[in-house]
Amino acid sequence: MPIKMNDLIAATNPNPSDSVEKSSVFIWIDLLGFSALVENPNAHEKLIGHLRSFRDIFWNDSDYDSKILSDAILLQIKEYHHRNSHSRFIEILKDIGKRQFRFMLDNQVAMRGGIAVGQQLKFDRGEHGYISTGLARSYHVESGDIDWPVIATNTQYLKEIRKIFNKPDESEQFGLTHAFNKGGDDIYFIDFVQLADTAQEIESYERFVKIMLEQYDGKPQVRNKYIWLLKHLAKVKDSSIPEKWLKSIL
Repeated sequence: MPIKMNDLIAATNPNPSDSVEKSSVFIWIDLLGFSALVENPNAHEKLIGHLRSFRDIFWNDSDYDSKILSDAILLQIKEYHHRNSHSRFIEILKDIGKRQFRFMLDNQVAMRGGIAVGQQLKFDRGEHGYISTGLARSYHVESGDIDWPVIATNTQYLKEIRKIFNKPDESEQFGLTHAFNKGGDDIYFIDFVQLADTAQEIESYERFVKIMLEQYDGKPQVRNKYIWLLKHLAKVKDSSIPEKWLKSIL
């Protein structure tokens, strides 16, 4: 859903005493299909339920700060994790993937996210506002680079994350899985399918994806997002995709 960043960032004029935090990792996560529910008066109760579940699943975690912005949530990894080894950061990403997976199974709604590196402007006490390059950058990764219902980053910000954790090795992907977007550019995503705890969860997820394929039959732009998920699931399971689902792959 097109969003103007000026509508999302409310801020007073910064004073000379304002300061900028060190670079940290930001993750912008957006619910898919939100605009359709907003436009449907009969779906508002369902929408409110989804937003509450979305808020609760990521709210008040000790590993990151959270801000709710309409149908999106912004996570900022807390700075002390950047001073420690990168292994904890990998565990945080896995935990986010598990929460993403659980939300999809419980609510039958997919989400998409962008991971970037940025800073947050600090205001004097008593002033209110939020200005963050991390917000803007992670939003633009999500809306510009990530075509599929995954939480991912691009090559540029993967390099920046390596700098934060002093991991110059180009093979370091922090547990993220490599893929391509529609334009053929590299993306690196949290592979929630690989984080499933049981075979029953995988079966429930496969049913959800196929329901979405049926629901968006005739809408190839949306449907192909779930085709991609089915292709990835088939790869993880080392199985083939039924011919009926292949007819609309671009």
